[in-house]
Amino acid sequence: MTPIVSVIMPAYNAEAYVAKAIESILLQSLSDWELIIIDDGSTDKTASILDGYANKDARIKVIHQINHGVGFSRQLGINKAMGKFCIHVDADDWVEPDYLRLLVSKAEAEDADMVWCDAYVNESAVWSMKCKEDSAWMIREILNRRLWGTLWNRLFKTSICQQKDIAFPACTYWEDVAFVIQCLTKCNKICHISVPLYHYRQVETSLLHVAAQKDISKDYRIVADCLDAFMSKNNLIEKFGFELRGLKLYAIRDFIDDVRFKDYDKFVQTYPDAIEHIWEYKDYPIRLKVCSWLIQHHLRLFCPFVCKLDALLRRFGITKQI
Repeated sequence: MTPIVSVIMPAYNAEAYVAKAIESILLQSLSDWELIIIDDGSTDKTASILDGYANKDARIKVIHQINHGVGFSRQLGINKAMGKFCIHVDADDWVEPDYLRLLVSKAEAEDADMVWCDAYVNESAVWSMKCKEDSAWMIREILNRRLWGTLWNRLFKTSICQQKDIAFPACTYWEDVAFVIQCLTKCNKICHISVPLYHYRQVETSLLHVAAQKDISKDYRIVADCLDAFMSKNNLIEKFGFELRGLKLYAIRDFIDDVRFKDYDKFVQTYPDAIEHIWEYKDYPIRLKVCSWLIQHHLRLFCPFVCKLDALLRRFGITKQI
């Protein structure tokens, strides 16, 4: 029998948390679900824990693979999903008993392509997404980094997530942002449930095990490239071009931000279309705007001075880091 909703859960070395995540799915007031867990090459006891649950409940399906990263794992889960709807639950989080029932009921009642809910952060604080029920508005807010692009509080129609031109980029950070934005471009109607149904554990997650700090900027650029290609293919550059260029600028800021790195040429060469419009972005750091101008006018030797001066000003609270 085909389930109404597919829950996708990537897991890597999550032995300390994954049982609680699975138990919260087993306690759902909606019983018509499948749980697809992708063990991404765990080296601890995660695999045996997952197999133990799968042996007890046929709705739980475990896929063991060598380590490919969270994006690959999520994509595999999407490809295997059989439900009319799908949603992601991270292995170190857990959900309220009515999580699936309320989201699915809202989606069916409103014929919505996507429904999102509020969440608890670290068990106590409540994160409420006070935003418009408008997909274009949400895309712009996510690209502008004013709204989280999370998957775990967004229920999508599986038919949208499985479209051939939608895919997770091959990265560890922001893979959910890229996927959410792609899916939102295909949504005609989105709805909100103003109830916190998800418990997000805001700690250093095990799913980020392979990416060192120096790789974060690389992943940001992978996401920017992914969205650039997707929007170009779907004729959305004119609609979201300003916000996309802003994301590109954010993705390359570390080329200048760290004066020890001094890879100034990459700053202006990676996304020349974004650099061309750099002065249009009011919230973009002034030091990077100035450095961009200096590089383009063959005055790059002054960049370290600009960055050090800005660091001094930030130390005294005169300017701020973004």
